[in-house]
Amino acid sequence: MPVILARGDEAGWLDPTNQDAAKFRTMLQPYPAGKMEAVGVNPALNKPSFEGLECLEPPLTETTA
Repeated sequence: MPVILARGDEAGWLDPTNQDAAKFRTMLQPYPAGKMEAVGVNPALNKPSFEGLECLEPPLTETTA
């Protein structure tokens, strides 16, 4: 399960000397939906063999006339 951390929690999450489970639990809070943005990604990212700068290109969108 991915975790979305607040900016201020990143260093503590990655600190290998941090062994305090209570500190980790305080970081595991639902991230506010209003601070997130959904964006489309290139469908080629689902292919394990797909590597390269094309991964950064946005998906093609279909236009209707």
